[in-house]
Amino acid sequence: ERPVVTRLLLDDEVLEGTIPMELSGIAFEFLEIISMSNNTLKGSIPSSLGTFYNLQELNLRENQLTGTLPTELEELLNLEVLNLDRNSITGSIPWEFNSMHLIEELSLFDNSITGSIPDTMEQLRNLELLYLENNELTGTLPSGLSKCTRLRELRLRSNLQLGGTIPPSYGDTLVDLVVLYLDRMALSGTIPTSFGKLTKLQDLQLYENNLGGPVPTELGNLQELQWLYLDSNYLNGSVPVELGELRKLRFLYLSENGLVGSLPQQLGQLTMLEMLRLHKNDLTGTIPQQFSQLEKLTVLELSNNYLTGTVPNSFGTLARAVELEFHDNRLTGDMPQEICELVTTNGGADGLFLVRLIADCEEVSCSCCTSCT
Repeated sequence: ERPVVTRLLLDDEVLEGTIPMELSGIAFEFLEIISMSNNTLKGSIPSSLGTFYNLQELNLRENQLTGTLPTELEELLNLEVLNLDRNSITGSIPWEFNSMHLIEELSLFDNSITGSIPDTMEQLRNLELLYLENNELTGTLPSGLSKCTRLRELRLRSNLQLGGTIPPSYGDTLVDLVVLYLDRMALSGTIPTSFGKLTKLQDLQLYENNLGGPVPTELGNLQELQWLYLDSNYLNGSVPVELGELRKLRFLYLSENGLVGSLPQQLGQLTMLEMLRLHKNDLTGTIPQQFSQLEKLTVLELSNNYLTGTVPNSFGTLARAVELEFHDNRLTGDMPQEICELVTTNGGADGLFLVRLIADCEEVSCSCCTSCT
Protein backbone atom coordinates (compact mmCIF):
# COMPACT_ATOMS: atom_id res chain seq x y z
CA GLU A 1 0.00 0.00 0.00
CA ARG A 2 1.36 3.42 -0.96
CA PRO A 3 2.13 5.93 1.80
CA VAL A 4 -0.45 8.70 2.02
CA VAL A 5 0.88 12.26 2.17
CA THR A 6 -1.38 15.14 3.21
CA ARG A 7 1.26 17.87 3.63
CA LEU A 8 4.31 18.63 1.55
CA LEU A 9 6.26 21.32 3.39
CA LEU A 10 9.55 22.19 1.69
CA ASP A 11 9.98 25.90 2.41
CA ASP A 12 13.51 27.34 2.60
CA GLU A 13 15.15 24.08 1.52
CA VAL A 14 17.39 25.51 -1.25
CA LEU A 15 15.47 23.46 -3.80
CA GLU A 16 16.45 23.84 -7.46
CA GLY A 17 15.19 22.63 -10.80
CA THR A 18 11.57 22.27 -11.88
CA ILE A 19 8.52 21.08 -9.99
CA PRO A 20 8.07 17.37 -10.84
CA MET A 21 4.91 16.52 -12.73
CA GLU A 22 4.46 13.39 -10.61
CA LEU A 23 6.24 11.26 -8.06
CA SER A 24 5.71 7.51 -8.17
CA GLY A 25 5.29 5.34 -5.11
CA ILE A 26 3.47 7.93 -2.99
CA ALA A 27 -0.25 8.70 -2.88
CA PHE A 28 -0.19 12.46 -3.48
CA GLU A 29 -3.84 12.68 -4.41
CA PHE A 30 -4.67 13.25 -0.73
CA LEU A 31 -2.44 16.31 -0.44
CA GLU A 32 -4.01 19.22 1.41
CA ILE A 33 -0.99 21.53 1.55
CA ILE A 34 1.88 22.08 -0.89
CA SER A 35 4.33 24.69 0.33
CA MET A 36 7.68 25.19 -1.43
CA SER A 37 8.29 28.87 -0.87
CA ASN A 38 11.64 30.66 -0.85
CA ASN A 39 13.57 28.24 -3.04
CA THR A 40 15.04 28.57 -6.55
CA LEU A 41 12.53 26.45 -8.43
CA LYS A 42 12.33 27.23 -12.13
CA GLY A 43 10.13 26.35 -15.08
CA SER A 44 6.37 26.56 -15.24
CA ILE A 45 3.69 25.56 -12.77
CA PRO A 46 2.62 22.00 -13.69
CA SER A 47 -0.94 21.77 -14.93
CA SER A 48 -1.13 18.39 -13.16
CA LEU A 49 -1.48 20.27 -9.86
CA GLY A 50 -5.10 20.72 -10.92
CA THR A 51 -5.68 17.01 -10.18
CA PHE A 52 -4.93 17.35 -6.47
CA TYR A 53 -8.60 17.83 -5.69
CA ASN A 54 -8.14 17.87 -1.90
CA LEU A 55 -5.61 20.69 -1.99
CA GLN A 56 -6.41 23.54 0.40
CA GLU A 57 -3.18 25.52 0.19
CA LEU A 58 -0.70 25.99 -2.66
CA ASN A 59 2.28 28.16 -1.75
CA LEU A 60 5.07 28.56 -4.31
CA ARG A 61 6.04 32.14 -3.48
CA GLU A 62 9.58 33.49 -3.85
CA ASN A 63 10.91 31.17 -6.52
CA GLN A 64 11.92 31.71 -10.14
CA LEU A 65 8.86 30.23 -11.78
CA THR A 66 7.93 31.34 -15.28
CA GLY A 67 5.15 30.64 -17.76
CA THR A 68 1.46 31.31 -17.34
CA LEU A 69 -1.11 30.43 -14.69
CA PRO A 70 -2.54 26.99 -15.57
CA THR A 71 -6.29 27.12 -16.12
CA GLU A 72 -6.37 23.58 -14.71
CA LEU A 73 -6.07 25.07 -11.23
CA GLU A 74 -9.79 25.83 -11.57
CA GLU A 75 -10.37 22.19 -10.55
CA LEU A 76 -9.06 22.90 -7.05
CA LEU A 77 -12.50 23.48 -5.59
CA ASN A 78 -11.24 23.08 -2.00
CA LEU A 79 -8.42 25.59 -2.36
CA GLU A 80 -8.34 28.29 0.33
CA VAL A 81 -4.88 29.79 -0.24
CA LEU A 82 -3.08 30.36 -3.55
CA ASN A 83 0.22 32.17 -3.09
CA LEU A 84 2.46 32.56 -6.14
CA ASP A 85 3.95 35.97 -5.42
CA ARG A 86 7.53 37.01 -6.21
CA ASN A 87 8.07 34.86 -9.27
CA SER A 88 8.24 35.71 -13.00
CA ILE A 89 4.81 34.50 -14.03
CA THR A 90 3.39 36.01 -17.24
CA GLY A 91 0.07 35.93 -19.06
CA SER A 92 -3.31 36.88 -17.66
CA ILE A 93 -5.39 35.78 -14.68
CA PRO A 94 -7.65 32.97 -15.97
CA TRP A 95 -11.32 33.86 -15.76
CA GLU A 96 -11.88 30.19 -14.84
CA PHE A 97 -10.49 30.86 -11.36
CA ASN A 98 -14.03 31.92 -10.44
CA SER A 99 -14.69 28.24 -9.62
CA MET A 100 -12.51 28.49 -6.50
CA HIS A 101 -15.44 29.40 -4.30
CA LEU A 102 -13.65 28.62 -1.02
CA ILE A 103 -10.53 30.67 -1.70
CA GLU A 104 -9.68 33.19 1.03
CA GLU A 105 -6.23 34.38 -0.08
CA LEU A 106 -5.13 35.02 -3.67
CA SER A 107 -1.61 36.40 -3.80
CA LEU A 108 0.05 37.01 -7.17
CA PHE A 109 2.07 40.13 -6.51
CA ASP A 110 5.56 40.86 -7.88
CA ASN A 111 5.14 38.98 -11.14
CA SER A 112 4.68 40.10 -14.76
CA ILE A 113 0.99 39.31 -15.09
CA THR A 114 -0.82 41.22 -17.84
CA GLY A 115 -4.39 41.76 -18.99
CA SER A 116 -7.32 42.95 -16.94
CA ILE A 117 -8.72 41.75 -13.64
CA PRO A 118 -11.42 39.25 -14.66
CA ASP A 119 -15.00 40.29 -13.96
CA THR A 120 -15.61 36.72 -12.82
CA MET A 121 -13.54 37.39 -9.71
CA GLU A 122 -16.67 38.87 -8.16
CA GLN A 123 -17.85 35.29 -7.61
CA LEU A 124 -15.10 34.65 -5.05
CA ARG A 125 -17.34 35.58 -2.15
CA ASN A 126 -15.03 34.10 0.54
CA LEU A 127 -12.03 36.13 -0.59
CA GLU A 128 -10.39 38.03 2.26
CA LEU A 129 -6.93 38.87 0.89
CA LEU A 130 -6.33 39.92 -2.73
CA TYR A 131 -2.74 40.83 -3.55
CA LEU A 132 -2.13 41.75 -7.20
CA GLU A 133 0.32 44.62 -6.79
CA ASN A 134 3.44 45.19 -8.86
CA ASN A 135 2.34 43.46 -12.05
CA GLU A 136 1.50 44.78 -15.51
CA LEU A 137 -2.27 44.72 -15.27
CA THR A 138 -4.31 46.97 -17.55
CA GLY A 139 -7.95 47.95 -17.95
CA THR A 140 -10.09 49.42 -15.20
CA LEU A 141 -11.00 48.56 -11.64
CA PRO A 142 -13.87 46.04 -11.79
CA SER A 143 -16.87 47.26 -9.84
CA GLY A 144 -17.78 43.61 -9.23
CA LEU A 145 -15.07 43.35 -6.58
CA SER A 146 -17.54 45.15 -4.33
CA LYS A 147 -19.40 41.83 -4.13
CA CYS A 148 -16.40 40.26 -2.36
CA THR A 149 -17.71 41.62 0.92
CA ARG A 150 -15.31 39.63 3.11
CA LEU A 151 -12.25 41.43 1.72
CA ARG A 152 -9.94 42.69 4.45
CA GLU A 153 -6.98 43.62 2.28
CA LEU A 154 -7.12 44.80 -1.34
CA ARG A 155 -3.70 45.55 -2.80
CA LEU A 156 -3.54 46.54 -6.47
CA ARG A 157 -0.74 49.11 -6.26
CA SER A 158 2.05 49.54 -8.81
CA ASN A 159 0.10 48.44 -11.85
CA LEU A 160 0.99 51.55 -13.81
CA GLN A 161 -1.60 51.09 -16.58
CA LEU A 162 -4.51 49.96 -14.44
CA GLY A 163 -6.88 52.90 -14.42
CA GLY A 164 -10.45 54.10 -14.62
CA THR A 165 -12.31 55.51 -11.67
CA ILE A 166 -12.66 54.10 -8.17
CA PRO A 167 -16.11 52.46 -7.94
CA PRO A 168 -18.12 54.13 -5.13
CA SER A 169 -19.56 50.68 -4.38
CA TYR A 170 -16.22 49.74 -2.80
CA GLY A 171 -17.03 52.09 0.05
CA ASP A 172 -20.62 50.90 0.30
CA THR A 173 -19.97 47.16 0.64
CA LEU A 174 -16.30 46.44 1.47
CA VAL A 175 -16.82 47.51 5.06
CA ASP A 176 -14.37 44.94 6.46
CA LEU A 177 -11.41 46.48 4.62
CA VAL A 178 -8.39 47.14 6.81
CA VAL A 179 -5.85 47.80 4.03
CA LEU A 180 -6.54 49.44 0.66
CA TYR A 181 -3.60 50.03 -1.68
CA LEU A 182 -4.54 51.70 -4.97
CA ASP A 183 -1.41 53.80 -5.35
CA ARG A 184 0.97 54.14 -8.33
CA MET A 185 -1.74 53.41 -10.86
CA ALA A 186 -3.56 55.39 -13.56
CA LEU A 187 -6.74 56.15 -11.61
CA SER A 188 -8.77 59.25 -12.46
CA GLY A 189 -11.97 60.79 -11.18
CA THR A 190 -12.47 61.56 -7.51
CA ILE A 191 -12.07 59.82 -4.15
CA PRO A 192 -15.53 58.39 -3.37
CA THR A 193 -17.26 59.96 -0.39
CA SER A 194 -18.49 56.44 0.39
CA PHE A 195 -14.98 55.67 1.68
CA GLY A 196 -16.17 57.33 4.87
CA LYS A 197 -18.06 54.09 5.59
CA LEU A 198 -14.88 52.00 5.73
CA THR A 199 -14.61 52.43 9.48
CA LYS A 200 -12.24 49.47 9.97
CA LEU A 201 -9.69 50.91 7.56
CA GLN A 202 -6.20 51.38 9.00
CA ASP A 203 -4.16 51.99 5.86
CA LEU A 204 -5.39 53.96 2.80
CA GLN A 205 -2.88 54.67 0.04
CA LEU A 206 -3.96 56.39 -3.19
CA TYR A 207 -0.80 58.32 -4.05
CA GLU A 208 0.67 58.82 -7.53
CA ASN A 209 -2.55 58.69 -9.53
CA ASN A 210 -4.53 61.25 -11.51
CA LEU A 211 -7.23 61.77 -8.90
CA GLY A 212 -8.91 65.17 -8.70
CA GLY A 213 -11.63 66.87 -6.72
CA PRO A 214 -11.58 67.56 -2.99
CA VAL A 215 -10.37 65.42 -0.12
CA PRO A 216 -13.67 63.98 1.17
CA THR A 217 -14.62 65.32 4.58
CA GLU A 218 -16.10 61.87 5.21
CA LEU A 219 -12.58 60.49 5.70
CA GLY A 220 -12.80 62.02 9.14
CA ASN A 221 -15.03 59.08 10.09
CA LEU A 222 -12.18 56.58 9.78
CA GLN A 223 -11.25 56.42 13.44
CA GLU A 224 -8.90 53.43 13.00
CA LEU A 225 -6.85 55.04 10.23
CA GLN A 226 -3.09 55.18 10.81
CA TRP A 227 -1.76 55.77 7.27
CA LEU A 228 -3.31 58.21 4.79
CA TYR A 229 -1.31 58.76 1.61
CA LEU A 230 -3.02 60.98 -0.97
CA ASP A 231 0.08 62.74 -2.33
CA SER A 232 1.04 63.27 -5.97
CA ASN A 233 -2.45 63.65 -7.40
CA TYR A 234 -4.50 66.62 -8.62
CA LEU A 235 -6.64 67.11 -5.52
CA ASN A 236 -8.05 70.57 -4.94
CA GLY A 237 -10.08 72.41 -2.33
CA SER A 238 -8.99 72.83 1.26
CA VAL A 239 -7.53 70.44 3.81
CA PRO A 240 -10.63 69.18 5.66
CA VAL A 241 -10.77 70.13 9.32
CA GLU A 242 -12.40 66.73 9.85
CA LEU A 243 -9.01 65.05 9.42
CA GLY A 244 -8.30 66.33 12.91
CA GLU A 245 -10.63 63.61 14.20
CA LEU A 246 -8.29 60.81 13.08
CA ARG A 247 -6.69 60.40 16.51
CA LYS A 248 -4.77 57.22 15.58
CA LEU A 249 -3.23 58.72 12.43
CA ARG A 250 0.56 58.34 12.23
CA PHE A 251 1.32 59.38 8.64
CA LEU A 252 -0.51 62.05 6.65
CA TYR A 253 0.74 62.75 3.12
CA LEU A 254 -1.13 65.40 1.12
CA SER A 255 1.84 66.85 -0.76
CA GLU A 256 2.09 67.62 -4.48
CA ASN A 257 -1.56 68.42 -5.10
CA GLY A 258 -3.45 71.67 -5.68
CA LEU A 259 -4.81 72.20 -2.18
CA VAL A 260 -5.68 75.76 -1.17
CA GLY A 261 -6.77 77.64 1.92
CA SER A 262 -5.20 77.66 5.36
CA LEU A 263 -3.74 74.86 7.46
CA PRO A 264 -6.43 73.60 9.85
CA GLN A 265 -5.41 74.07 13.46
CA GLN A 266 -7.37 70.87 14.16
CA LEU A 267 -4.44 68.87 12.76
CA GLY A 268 -2.72 69.73 16.03
CA GLN A 269 -5.04 67.20 17.68
CA LEU A 270 -3.31 64.31 15.89
CA THR A 271 -0.99 63.53 18.79
CA MET A 272 0.07 60.17 17.30
CA LEU A 273 1.26 61.80 14.07
CA GLU A 274 4.85 61.03 13.05
CA MET A 275 5.00 62.50 9.54
CA LEU A 276 3.05 65.41 8.05
CA ARG A 277 3.79 66.22 4.43
CA LEU A 278 1.95 69.17 2.84
CA HIS A 279 4.62 70.55 0.52
CA LYS A 280 4.01 71.61 -3.08
CA ASN A 281 0.42 72.83 -2.73
CA ASP A 282 -1.10 76.33 -2.84
CA LEU A 283 -1.72 76.70 0.89
CA THR A 284 -1.96 80.17 2.44
CA GLY A 285 -2.26 81.71 5.89
CA THR A 286 -0.03 81.15 8.89
CA ILE A 287 1.42 78.03 10.50
CA PRO A 288 -0.89 77.05 13.39
CA GLN A 289 0.63 77.20 16.87
CA GLN A 290 -1.33 74.01 17.59
CA PHE A 291 1.16 72.00 15.51
CA SER A 292 3.52 72.26 18.48
CA GLN A 293 1.30 69.67 20.20
CA LEU A 294 2.47 67.01 17.72
CA GLU A 295 5.12 65.68 20.10
CA LYS A 296 5.75 62.49 18.11
CA LEU A 297 6.34 64.34 14.86
CA THR A 298 9.63 63.48 13.13
CA VAL A 299 8.98 65.05 9.70
CA LEU A 300 7.11 68.27 8.90
CA GLU A 301 7.25 69.42 5.29
CA LEU A 302 5.46 72.72 4.53
CA SER A 303 7.69 73.95 1.71
CA ASN A 304 6.57 75.25 -1.69
CA ASN A 305 3.34 76.91 -0.57
CA TYR A 306 2.29 80.52 0.07
CA LEU A 307 2.41 80.51 3.87
CA THR A 308 2.93 83.82 5.65
CA GLY A 309 3.80 84.97 9.15
CA THR A 310 6.57 83.47 11.26
CA VAL A 311 7.70 80.04 12.39
CA PRO A 312 6.09 79.56 15.83
CA ASN A 313 8.42 79.67 18.86
CA SER A 314 6.43 76.81 20.35
CA PHE A 315 7.88 74.43 17.74
CA GLY A 316 10.81 73.95 20.10
CA THR A 317 8.63 71.30 21.77
CA LEU A 318 8.98 69.07 18.69
CA ALA A 319 11.82 67.18 20.36
CA ARG A 320 11.56 64.16 18.04
CA ALA A 321 11.80 66.22 14.84
CA VAL A 322 14.52 65.19 12.40
CA GLU A 323 13.28 67.13 9.37
CA LEU A 324 11.56 70.54 9.26
CA GLU A 325 11.11 72.24 5.88
CA PHE A 326 9.70 75.77 5.63
CA HIS A 327 11.36 77.02 2.45
CA ASP A 328 9.75 78.47 -0.67
CA ASN A 329 6.98 80.23 1.22
CA ARG A 330 6.41 83.85 2.24
CA LEU A 331 7.49 83.48 5.84
CA THR A 332 9.45 86.21 7.61
CA GLY A 333 11.11 86.90 10.98
CA ASP A 334 13.68 84.80 12.79
CA MET A 335 14.00 81.06 13.17
CA PRO A 336 13.16 80.54 16.86
CA GLN A 337 16.12 79.72 19.07
CA GLU A 338 14.04 76.91 20.54
CA ILE A 339 14.18 75.17 17.16
CA CYS A 340 17.88 75.89 16.69
CA GLU A 341 18.57 74.08 19.95
CA LEU A 342 17.21 70.91 18.37
CA VAL A 343 20.04 71.03 15.81
CA THR A 344 22.58 69.42 18.15
CA THR A 345 24.59 66.26 18.23
CA ASN A 346 23.26 65.54 21.71
CA GLY A 347 19.85 65.01 20.26
CA GLY A 348 16.37 65.46 21.58
CA ALA A 349 13.88 62.77 22.55
CA ASP A 350 15.17 59.19 22.17
CA GLY A 351 18.50 60.43 20.89
CA LEU A 352 16.94 62.01 17.80
CA PHE A 353 18.18 65.35 16.58
CA LEU A 354 17.19 67.74 13.85
CA VAL A 355 19.32 66.93 10.80
CA ARG A 356 17.35 68.83 8.17
CA LEU A 357 16.15 72.37 8.80
CA ILE A 358 15.48 74.40 5.66
CA ALA A 359 14.14 77.93 5.29
CA ASP A 360 14.34 80.96 2.97
CA CYS A 361 17.22 82.52 4.86
CA GLU A 362 16.93 85.93 3.19
CA GLU A 363 13.43 86.34 4.62
CA VAL A 364 13.77 84.13 7.70
CA SER A 365 16.96 84.81 9.61
CA CYS A 366 18.34 81.36 10.33
CA SER A 367 21.94 80.82 11.44
CA CYS A 368 21.20 77.21 12.43
CA CYS A 369 19.56 76.03 9.21
CA THR A 370 21.21 73.05 7.59
CA SER A 371 20.25 74.47 4.19
CA CYS A 372 19.01 77.77 2.83
CA THR A 373 17.09 78.49 -0.36
